[in-house]
Amino acid sequence: PFALEHPDRFVEMGIAEQDMVSCAGGLALAGKLPVVNTYAAFYRRALEQVYVNATEGTKILYAGHYAGLSYHTDGKTHQCTGDVAMMRSIPGMIVLAPAFGAEVREMLDWYLEHVQGRPLYLRLPSKPSGTLPLPPGPLFRYGEGLFLRETGAPVCVITSGPHTLHFALAALEHEIDAPGAEADCCVISTLDRLDPAWCADLASRYETIAVVEELFVAGGLLDAFCRALAEAERLGLPLRRPRLLHRAVEGIPFSTLDPDGLYRHFDLTVEPLATWIRR
Repeated sequence: PFALEHPDRFVEMGIAEQDMVSCAGGLALAGKLPVVNTYAAFYRRALEQVYVNATEGTKILYAGHYAGLSYHTDGKTHQCTGDVAMMRSIPGMIVLAPAFGAEVREMLDWYLEHVQGRPLYLRLPSKPSGTLPLPPGPLFRYGEGLFLRETGAPVCVITSGPHTLHFALAALEHEIDAPGAEADCCVISTLDRLDPAWCADLASRYETIAVVEELFVAGGLLDAFCRALAEAERLGLPLRRPRLLHRAVEGIPFSTLDPDGLYRHFDLTVEPLATWIRR
């Protein structure tokens, strides 16, 4: 629809991601705001060009579609769990992973109005998750998370993205929601730099924090959270460190016809999560 309505603002580059990213760099230097759109996996081949663009201090929006384990059919060449680690390694890159469709507009409004001279990577899955409760009020605040369950329990599950949020909430609400087994749940959409004060406050409220993510085991949400806690300690902020548990993608995904097959393989579905958190 966009290409039909705005043919002068739509450029189809074909299977040439390095050229596409370089073209976006030229447009950005000319004062345009390019939106680069491809599979998350295909930014791997254009990482050098993404880096060079970032050194020029321009605004470019990189949309990484088909990210994560919800894209289950086309196998390891088209699937991507390491895109966040890759993009976090680019100096100045903002990395956001919306959990709600309505959150995308809030992220874009924030980026357009408040950010200068920095690129943005927007991580987008290809398929919908299960039904998620939509909390009232704003959904996105850069550097902070959003609570879906907040009961004062000693355990909190933090996650990122719609699918692991769906599985985590289902695990908490239907499997372990019994006396003595309560747990809170918080979804975090900022993955480049979390606010140290917010993270220190979160950490100090819980005995145990369980990090659940459909990202590769290194370079994702847990790393961002631990980095923020280290920064909080450096700043002398009050902080009581909880026990940290981690469940993520250890290994390479593969092709399957089962929509939940990859989540099940990496123990990210309801039953294994509930058993893990309860234990």
